[in-house]
Amino acid sequence: MKMEHELNLPYFARLDHLEHRMWIEEKEANALWKGKASYNRVSYLYNDELLQLATQNFEFKQLLYKNELKELKREKTTYCYFAIAASSTSLPHDSYIRMLVAKTAIIITVADDFFDMIGSLSELETLTDAVKRWDSKGLTSHSKVIFDALDNLVSEATSKYLQQEETTEDISASLKDLWYEAFLSWLKEAEWSRNGHKPSIDCYLQTGMTSIATHNLVLPASCFLKPSLPTEKLRPIQYEPITKLLMVISRLLNDVESYQYNYKASFTLSSIPKEEIYTNKTSPQFLEQTQ
Repeated sequence: MKMEHELNLPYFARLDHLEHRMWIEEKEANALWKGKASYNRVSYLYNDELLQLATQNFEFKQLLYKNELKELKREKTTYCYFAIAASSTSLPHDSYIRMLVAKTAIIITVADDFFDMIGSLSELETLTDAVKRWDSKGLTSHSKVIFDALDNLVSEATSKYLQQEETTEDISASLKDLWYEAFLSWLKEAEWSRNGHKPSIDCYLQTGMTSIATHNLVLPASCFLKPSLPTEKLRPIQYEPITKLLMVISRLLNDVESYQYNYKASFTLSSIPKEEIYTNKTSPQFLEQTQ
């Protein structure tokens, strides 16, 4: 069992929190690691004490997770939280970062689905214009719910940043520009889908790297790290190369996974997401061009 675990999962890809639980449950001598990158086992003489300490630490982390999850009422919204919480190794710190990323992911998921499947072009244009003006006037139904949630998120992040950094520097304008960029990309993809337009791979990626909205998750959250992201890099004229790579890789991984899922499930054409139809992503040629 141990050998299978060691061989099947790359060490750098493992989640520390789950690894700790596995070693705790083993309750064997020399089962605990000094650190993730260490090849030295702890002394058997102190194993019982360290095992007790590890158990308390694990339970403390679980308590933090449960308290944070109380803010996310619905079951499906917790998926977004687990994605960031599972990979976070800085407990008990950075609680707000986990919540910020989770809430951002929820808004991205809901808004993206609204642009893909629910809203009419007129509604989408109105919502995008409202985000540009940052004014909910004229919005109704789903559009207003999305905008209000987004407005609350930006206001909360701005207030938290001012408090944490003890500064008068307002990041709200940069956050609003960042979100407008995402909504604009969702609108463009919706227009392509409705009009049956098939953009070139280059044109698609230029928009798709923004519509995946990975940078909406990472950049605002980075403002709350120590050291924090300089505010001028939150919404720069030109993104850093590493940010661009993150955006492109996330988009391509998402597209490849979507294609493989739909292919294996033998979906009919009508059930394949529209964005895959208008970009020819349902063909093997697409995968060859993106690899």
